[in-house]
Amino acid sequence: MVTADLDTAKTLLVEGLEVLRLLDEHYYMSWMLGHQSRIAAREGRLEDAIDLFSQSRSRAQEIDYLRGVQTVSAGLGEVNVAAGHFEAAESAFEEGLAAAEQMSMIREMLGMVTKCAKVQAAMGEKLEAVEMLATVLAEPASTEQLFTDTSPINQIATEALEDIEKDLDPDEYSAAYAKGSSRPYDVLVKEVLDSRSRSRDGSPT
Repeated sequence: MVTADLDTAKTLLVEGLEVLRLLDEHYYMSWMLGHQSRIAAREGRLEDAIDLFSQSRSRAQEIDYLRGVQTVSAGLGEVNVAAGHFEAAESAFEEGLAAAEQMSMIREMLGMVTKCAKVQAAMGEKLEAVEMLATVLAEPASTEQLFTDTSPINQIATEALEDIEKDLDPDEYSAAYAKGSSRPYDVLVKEVLDSRSRSRDGSPT
């Protein structure tokens, strides 16, 4: 994969998965399915990538492998965004956020919140997205980089804000940014996860 020899990578991954299925080895199966997902996404086979990421996440969930759930959920969300499935993307990112919160991984929580905010903006909830991104930028750990990304979290959040700002009234944008930047990140995480829980239960949000 690193040398872009995807044909060889795909062959080896299929061979490896056959052995892992016989062994019922879910830890490595989760990672190898994730690698297959990323190859499918790179080749533009988005629906295949979604299916493979879903399988990868299921394997990780079956053994309570939270780091795998968090990482794969991020990938699943990104592929759903690319396919235009924004609600599915939001659900995947929230799953990743829940796993990161269980592991007390601040960097990963900030990364997942940033991804959630970008989806919110894509679905028209731009002021809410501004508040979320402002909260992320107020946290010093946002200068770090996620395992699955190539840029620091604060750079991704800033670029997203710049895109959103163009579509908003300046006063509304400033008010939303001020509100978000005064809120601790852990309060925001709890709000997002509580809202997700209520949605799953069918309660009013």
